[in-house]
Amino acid sequence: MMEDWARWKKRLRFRHLQVLLLLHETRNMSRTAEVLGMTQPALTKWLRELESDMGVSLFERHSRGLLPSAHCELLVARARLVLNELDRTAEMLQELSEDGLHGRLRLGATPIAMAGTLPAAIADFHGRHPRATITVSDGYLDLLIPRLKEGQLDLVVSVLEERDYGGGLSLQRLYEERFVVVAGSHHPLARRKRVTWKDVVGYPWTAPPATSPIRRELEQELALAHQPLPRFAAEVSSSMLVATLLERTSMLSLVSRQTAGYLQRSGSIRVLPLVSQRRSHVGVMWRKDQELGELERSLLAALRQASDAVA
Repeated sequence: MMEDWARWKKRLRFRHLQVLLLLHETRNMSRTAEVLGMTQPALTKWLRELESDMGVSLFERHSRGLLPSAHCELLVARARLVLNELDRTAEMLQELSEDGLHGRLRLGATPIAMAGTLPAAIADFHGRHPRATITVSDGYLDLLIPRLKEGQLDLVVSVLEERDYGGGLSLQRLYEERFVVVAGSHHPLARRKRVTWKDVVGYPWTAPPATSPIRRELEQELALAHQPLPRFAAEVSSSMLVATLLERTSMLSLVSRQTAGYLQRSGSIRVLPLVSQRRSHVGVMWRKDQELGELERSLLAALRQASDAVA
């Protein structure tokens, strides 16, 4: 087995990894061969030689296509990381050009991090590196963490939950975050000086999907208050859509204090006088085996500075 791997490493080329990734994506020999401009027999021969060199089976052949083996899934995950790191290395080399930093930083952010601190940090970063570009991918951690581990993202900003992220990640807290319940200014509860968790569960709610940190925060707050879950009339991630729904309906929503400040500027959204018991932390994460470049270090500094202003 060790001899097989040694032979495979000597013959390995980046092209092999690219072909394997495409084959894993399509799960189809003829379609992959067409995209690559190869004949199907040539691709079949290539795959057999690769499996022979490695001494393992990568795909099971079925009438409906190819089924990746456990060895294939592991190799594909590492192949993505290698190719993404190669792209990142090229960008880091470009950063060292004589006319200043102008690389690309790939940032992931959950909805909680999108209001207040992150815009301030990006503005600060842009002031320091006007030729650099930040690409922001928004979503939930269940989608962002795999991309971070595969090297598709350089940093991820999110609420740091008390759960196992699968290892291999460095986490740094930025600031403590509190969550508040918001309603439209016309809502009956908006005129009250005191509101309880029992009061709010009788109304319909708009909330992110069940896999989101905000939804879990709401569920834990209600559990601490010994209250049942409310009826979720709409599952919404966009802050703008949440604000619109609150303006037009009797729905309620749980948002971060920074998002609440952003929504209240319209004058049509109110924060209910409801005391939350939990405290969370927003932070940033990156791969432990990742060497942070100057752009990553600069954005981290900007995030810490912006976080100090809201702490």
